[in-house]
Parts: sequence; structure tokens; C-alpha cells
Amino acid sequence: MLDARILTNLLSALATADFLTNRQIKEQSLEEFARNARRAIKQSFFRHSEMEKRPTILYV
Repeated sequence: MLDARILTNLLSALATADFLTNRQIKEQSLEEFARNARRAIKQSFFRHSEMEKRPTILYV
């Protein structure tokens, strides 16, 4: 079960990725954009786990 803060971070990252899609998809390939979005989501979860001082494993 996802912690509420983790779910909030995930939804925020997805909303940001969706917002950026409209602008960035014109400048880069869809595959490259997907790699960048996955990286951003992983970094968001890594920062959250560092704040909590416990590991968070995320498979994207």
C-alpha cells in the first residue's frame, strides 16, 4: 500500500510530465521523453526516501 506522501509525489510527477509533454514532445522523440520522465519520477522518490531515511524501491 502506498503512503499518502508517496502517492502525492507520484501524482505530482505525472502531472508535471503531462504538462511538459505538450511542449517537449515537439523537441524530442517520444522514447527520449519517456526516459526523462522515468528518471524524474525515480529522482522524486529517491529524494522522498532520503527525507524519510529509509529506502523506497520503485520500478518504472
